Amino acid sequence: MIARELINSREMSVMADAEHIYPIGVVQKLTALSCRQIRYYEERGMVSPARSKGNRRMFSQKDIERLMEIRDKLNEGWLLQAIKDVICSNRRDTSNRAYRLNEEHREFERSGA
Repeated sequence: MIARELINSREMSVMADAEHIYPIGVVQKLTALSCRQIRYYEERGMVSPARSKGNRRMFSQKDIERLMEIRDKLNEGWLLQAIKDVICSNRRDTSNRAYRLNEEHREFERSGA
């Protein structure tokens, strides 16, 4: 994987449960998000990276996929709260409600009201 080439041994200080862990700088390059955006999504509870012994954020492949999903939905015009409802819930009914809410908002914006 290309991400592996971006990581030097010093940054790769933590491995958890045989899962590849990436520091925020690598995640930034892989997701095309700024460090500030990544930290913001963490503050909102949308992603929960592990922490190294030195308290550095260390992201899993699942975290990276979630960040890319957030980025893609924002680019499609989704509201951040609707995205959070979808990705932070395992219940299908909440996901459908968030999707409908987002569609209603987009229709409202298109109508110029």
